[in-house]
Amino acid sequence: MRAQERPSYIDLAIIAPLAAAAALCAALILPVLWTAITEIDLKPKLTYQACPSLSDGAARLNCYDRVRRNSLSPAKYERPS
Repeated sequence: MRAQERPSYIDLAIIAPLAAAAALCAALILPVLWTAITEIDLKPKLTYQACPSLSDGAARLNCYDRVRRNSLSPAKYERPS
């Protein structure tokens, strides 16, 4: 065997830990990136300011209902009716 040649198992011993480290880094970063991407809402949020511009009364009321439904989080403790 010449001095420049290395056995293939040595190459594998060098490449395998590097590949494992890259996979570990990807496994740690991907959930954070996925959450950030899915949390970004590309469409504009519906706000109360958009509702008065609707001329139809039923559509305007529906707009207010949609804004209220989308903006309020459920109550922690619900009072009995």
